[in-house]
Amino acid sequence: NQFINYLLRHPADLVVMQELTPRVGSLLHMLDDVYPHYHGGQRDVGYPSNLMILSRHPITEVSVYRAPNGQEVIRAVWLPKGQAPITLFAAHPPSPRTSELWHQRNALVRTIETLTA
Repeated sequence: NQFINYLLRHPADLVVMQELTPRVGSLLHMLDDVYPHYHGGQRDVGYPSNLMILSRHPITEVSVYRAPNGQEVIRAVWLPKGQAPITLFAAHPPSPRTSELWHQRNALVRTIETLTA
């Protein structure tokens, strides 16, 4: 997989992926030595809205929130070494190709806004 090879050659501290399939998620476990901290793919978690987070540093306080339209938002605290904790949000809003998708995207954005307040 080109993406896995890229991450091996150029390891980022934090990687957030969208549209992830369980098959690709399983392949990404080849990177567990590089990214020992992750969210997504665990037996009781699955892949919320087909998202997965890989990190070289700890990820804590992970919660998954459901927007009114059923989409999920991951909220977590990332602890990069030697830096202050960073609250992160991961979501995959739909592309607003239709009026309905536009409303779904906006509902997801409003959900994230309420989580940051």
